[in-house]
Amino acid sequence: VTTDALINLDSTAFDDEGTPDSERDTSRAEPSVLLTKTLSGSISHSRKRTTLTLRLTATDRENQQTEADEKTHSVLTNATIQLARRSQIGLDIYYLEEEFEISDRTDDLLESSIKFERMLGEDISIQARYTYGDQGSTSDDLTYKRNIIFLGLTARLD
Repeated sequence: VTTDALINLDSTAFDDEGTPDSERDTSRAEPSVLLTKTLSGSISHSRKRTTLTLRLTATDRENQQTEADEKTHSVLTNATIQLARRSQIGLDIYYLEEEFEISDRTDDLLESSIKFERMLGEDISIQARYTYGDQGSTSDDLTYKRNIIFLGLTARLD
């Protein structure tokens, strides 16, 4: 069993156009300050040819000038099974909820995917993945379903 946890605080200043403080024109108005607080953790369990992982993340972004908050919560579960020495199959289930205080909007996304990967050499693999996503929102324009099929060749550069 493997576990990890991360607590992150980040404060970044932006001007009215969203330019980071380090790049902005200092002769202009006072910048907004965006304070981001993130808490995340995961647990992973491996046994023989199977690995199970659970990751939880919570993020709170606060604009110090407008006092508007954005909150994000997500859960990712993953199962990977080694089929043969060079082949594996994986299943992911992902849930994300976002709250936007300034627009009184809440979005939620449920996504699941299945992936097959076959190593062709030490650093090259072929992948096939199917992903289904269903996003709901309090804004009708942001509610949708999607299907994604991915076929690809991956090279690992070390």
